[in-house]
Amino acid sequence: MRACCNSESDIVYTDPATPNGSGVVTMRILAAAGLMDAVKAKGKQEGLGPGKELIAKGEVEMGLFNISEATIPGVVVAGPVPAPLQEYTSYDAAVLSGAGSREAAAAFLKYVTGKPAAATWKGADIDAP
Repeated sequence: MRACCNSESDIVYTDPATPNGSGVVTMRILAAAGLMDAVKAKGKQEGLGPGKELIAKGEVEMGLFNISEATIPGVVVAGPVPAPLQEYTSYDAAVLSGAGSREAAAAFLKYVTGKPAAATWKGADIDAP
């Protein structure tokens, strides 16, 4: 076992103001678990890439990220939050009526939401649509 984290921050998480939304989800999960104050006292906000680097280098003990975003050598996924606290980031897609290549766009959406792409989503730890 290695000693870790001589800094003031032992936990890293993404800023809820960043456009990717994972920070917002993290804050909702921590609030629901009653852990917001404890994590803020021991943690710091950081961008996704730099946050994962801090973990990989052993400068912080853990990070709170979407599982699909936690891939980098030196980072081990501990697992998802317990099911009652789980939150998801959902994405919607549509083909605009004025799109120049509506057929191609519709075919793409059909593919990424269909069975052929399911293994790819699962391999990336993303729940399939």
